[in-house]
Amino acid sequence: MTGGYLRIKRKGKWENIEIEYLTDEEREIVLKDDPRLMQWLHMVCNELVSIDKLLKELEKSGVISKENEKHPNGIGGQNDVF
Repeated sequence: MTGGYLRIKRKGKWENIEIEYLTDEEREIVLKDDPRLMQWLHMVCNELVSIDKLLKELEKSGVISKENEKHPNGIGGQNDVF
């Protein structure tokens, strides 16, 4: 969702993980040198997770659609973002 990725080692394998999908422990490890930055990023990630849940619910209920789908009245398409 954010496009901000960090390299995180999970189960012995390095992966590119979007910031909002880091676990609390992963965020603490990555940001241990600056507690203020860690607090800020933790808050941002929590907000992004909340927004993602809301968008999924709106999509599920038909209020919005994915950006690559067209609305029945012809509105929408590749460049539209929800």
